[in-house]
Amino acid sequence: MSKGRRLWRGGAIVALGLAGLALQARADEIPAGPSETEIIEKSIPSAPGADGLFDAAGYRLKDYRAPVPAIAPGAQTVTLAEVQALQAAGAVLIDVMGAQRFHIDAAGRWITPPGPGGGHLTIPGAIWLPVVGWGALEPWQEDYLRQSLADLTAEDPARPVVVFCKTDCWLSWNAARRIAGMGLKKVCWFPGGSDDWTGAGMALTRAHPWPLRSGPDRPFAP
Repeated sequence: MSKGRRLWRGGAIVALGLAGLALQARADEIPAGPSETEIIEKSIPSAPGADGLFDAAGYRLKDYRAPVPAIAPGAQTVTLAEVQALQAAGAVLIDVMGAQRFHIDAAGRWITPPGPGGGHLTIPGAIWLPVVGWGALEPWQEDYLRQSLADLTAEDPARPVVVFCKTDCWLSWNAARRIAGMGLKKVCWFPGGSDDWTGAGMALTRAHPWPLRSGPDRPFAP
């Protein structure tokens, strides 16, 4: 079954065809979204290798909020202190917290409920890519990830990238592993994510997703 996302534009509703969600909405409104803790699926942790948890390539497909391994293949696991040092040295911080509901306007800007002004609370300076941590990506999502990485690193494969979400979040594990396979030379995975950041007494800031580039594969009608 494919994850179902819908995008509202003008007077039409355009199905995006992402797995697990079917949205109904009038064209002139966006429905109230889930809370941030509801955005990624929560369940009793399942043992790795159980039926349906991973695909043939080893990406986690469900039960995204569950204990994670100590490492993500191809990525370096980093601590909060290391994240701060990497950011100070120019690393790109990428938050992959999932968004179940969103609107993308004609300019490629995202509107993501809930909360006043939409958006998502993340580590200051981090970039939010909300659809790249799922176990299986549709072509437009993978294109969005590649294009965003090219933009954010200025196409410099040596620029460090730090991937995170929250604690016990397989979305960041999936994304770190996927990004490591895209030719970047230093991919870091921060499994503590924004929870470790706030746990250290530091504030989060509101962010909106990195824009979606124009092009023939945009997931809405021209």
